[in-house]
Amino acid sequence: MSSGNGGDDGGYDSRDRKRRKLILHLLPPHNDAHTLPSSSLCSSSGAGDGAVNGDSGGATRNNSRDSTSASKKASVGDPHDLTFSDSDDDVQILEPSNSTSGSSSSSSSSSSSTSGGGGARPLKYVASTTAAVKGESSMTCSSNSNSTPFLPLLPFYLNTVRGLSTHYNELCLGLEDVFSGDYHKAILCNYMYDMAFMFDVIPRLTSIPWLCVFGDNPESTGVVGRQFPNIATFKPKLKGTPFTWGTHHSKMALLWYNGGGMGEGRRGGGLRMMVCTANFIEVDWRNKTQGVWVQDFPCLEEGERDDESEFGKELRDYLLALNGFENEGGEGQGRGHPALVEAIQHDLPRIDFSSAQAILVPSVPGKFTGRDQVKYGHLKSDPSSLSSPPSSSSSSSSPSPSLPPSTGIISQFSSLGSHAKNGEWVTKHFERSLLSSSSSSSSSSSSSSCPSYLVWPRLVDVEASLEGVAAGGAIPCPPKNMFVNSPLSEHARMNAIHPYLKERLSRWEAGRWGRQRAMPHLKSFLRFSTEKGSEGGGRGGGGGGGGGGGGGGGGGITRLAWMLMGSHNYSKPAWGDLQSKGEVFKIQSFEMGVLFLHSRYTRFARTFSLTPFHPLLGLGAPAQENITGFYSASCEEARNGGGEEGKEGLLAFPIPYECPPPRYGSGDVPWVSPLY
Repeated sequence: MSSGNGGDDGGYDSRDRKRRKLILHLLPPHNDAHTLPSSSLCSSSGAGDGAVNGDSGGATRNNSRDSTSASKKASVGDPHDLTFSDSDDDVQILEPSNSTSGSSSSSSSSSSSTSGGGGARPLKYVASTTAAVKGESSMTCSSNSNSTPFLPLLPFYLNTVRGLSTHYNELCLGLEDVFSGDYHKAILCNYMYDMAFMFDVIPRLTSIPWLCVFGDNPESTGVVGRQFPNIATFKPKLKGTPFTWGTHHSKMALLWYNGGGMGEGRRGGGLRMMVCTANFIEVDWRNKTQGVWVQDFPCLEEGERDDESEFGKELRDYLLALNGFENEGGEGQGRGHPALVEAIQHDLPRIDFSSAQAILVPSVPGKFTGRDQVKYGHLKSDPSSLSSPPSSSSSSSSPSPSLPPSTGIISQFSSLGSHAKNGEWVTKHFERSLLSSSSSSSSSSSSSSCPSYLVWPRLVDVEASLEGVAAGGAIPCPPKNMFVNSPLSEHARMNAIHPYLKERLSRWEAGRWGRQRAMPHLKSFLRFSTEKGSEGGGRGGGGGGGGGGGGGGGGGITRLAWMLMGSHNYSKPAWGDLQSKGEVFKIQSFEMGVLFLHSRYTRFARTFSLTPFHPLLGLGAPAQENITGFYSASCEEARNGGGEEGKEGLLAFPIPYECPPPRYGSGDVPWVSPLY
């Protein structure tokens, strides 16, 4: 097995799960009265002890190794540090400074992360005073919330990160925000679950009927269905099929509401759909950088025809493909699950998806030929629509001017697959889909003439992160996937990187959203152009500061032709691989992503909401009219809602990293998983 070919969780056989648990299970599962017994789900989460204690204001217990490491880093004032304290009265949030990232030496990080003993008293985490970072809902949706200040609309959101100031979390979503309101049933799809954490944060999941679709260890997650009769479990069986190296890796939620919805000409119930990049575990939602897309859709009125939108059809087709596999997890045997059948045949056709602005980009296991090839993976949709900048052909009353020639594509992910030493899949297949006007083009000039950036954390970034080296457990990359000969000497590693990676590797510089030390579990892909200013590749690794000036090294505007976010990592099983001289397109994993094109965003408004008084997901924010393009926005720019000089008519995208990102320098060592 090629361990890096799967999703972001370090491979899918028992050996790889044990390796990740060795890194991330820092404490044995706790056994509070309201959590599951130690024999159940806690063991499957990458968080270990991770449930939030609702009575302690977001306090979480930390293993002495993890806490000591973080507290030592806080003492030297590194940018974006957490603050730990023995007393809830001693609260300090350290703001980002302009110091360069990676300032902590490898040796000091290592020593601090391994210090401490089993007898050390755990330190209490002291959270920010805002509810969003204390493990509570950002606001309570009620009829008395009309005075709530609504914030600018964003096409997608970053997650709230524990310990950051309100400034960097105010425009972000927590799991509590997504799962707010009066929903009565749900389908949740993910790779990993920590049910103790989920029940603590979302108590409603202990009572409403919902289907848990998962890809991780069936002995742990599957047991929840026997302890909670309202929960059904489903794991598609891929072992023993032609898709053995795949898994169920999609990260999605479908929530059905009976009422509470408000919008243009609509009232009543509907469906909330979320696509994100995080597992349903605490460390993913509290300590890492993630992306979250949410849209609410109303129910069709009685007498209206069933939904016939392309978005709705693709969502039903995805669930239909999922239902075609045998269930190897939880209760029941045989193919598919009744809850999926009910959603496909009865529930989803009665939802009006005509207002969908994002485009679904799913992957499902299969071997596809002919026109079916462009339904999934990196061949999904019309490649010319994906790669072309917005033009006057967009359906808009205010035509969009042509973008300047694109200066690059960015691929940012949390797991690096095995692409063979020459990287042929990257250069001749994947990047061609992102750049060519035709997926069948035989010309290689399109990919060679456009710079490609692979955003990947360095060793010093992981060691200086909020979790220390434990964060690396969720950024799997076997040494053989990065290095030609897997050398032991750090000084020799840069020269030993596979050539196709060496010319593309770029730093994780996320100070513009305060997330330099919140390691990326985000998976994002985009095509950009810089209108002025120099490329970021010439900079020497700042990014500790919180400024950002719109991306790019010279303070210019970085415009986006398109942007894609989802569960797909940088691997063939996730995105698909053309075989048999291009006649067969093989995908091995279940994935889900959303694609943002300007043609869908000439006007941006929330016309319907199932939590209408929520500051981010409600109806109060003003619409943005006559949108002429997208741009990569810093936190400050996103808060201004695109009203700054030179950005009129541009829709802000909360890209957390510098765009373009600085290239790796001669002394930079990329992170690789040490236990492979």
